[in-house]
Amino acid sequence: MRKVLITIFMALGVFALSQAQDYNTGIGLRGGLSNGLTVKHFLSSKTAVEGILATRWQGFELTGLFEIHAPAFEVDRLNW
Repeated sequence: MRKVLITIFMALGVFALSQAQDYNTGIGLRGGLSNGLTVKHFLSSKTAVEGILATRWQGFELTGLFEIHAPAFEVDRLNW
């Protein structure tokens, strides 16, 4: 089962790289100490909101973020 999951995630990673496109809304999975789901929506080219729903310590964690993106080191498409 572990090999199947690793293969699926590697295939998704290759597909994501080959189909790189600009987006307004993105959905992702979160792994690690807190597992869950993330959703990010760009309000403009420089601002975004992100919501994170995660499970941890037999409970739920809900996080809301307001993000401001700015160019980093004068590198095209590299923001912080």
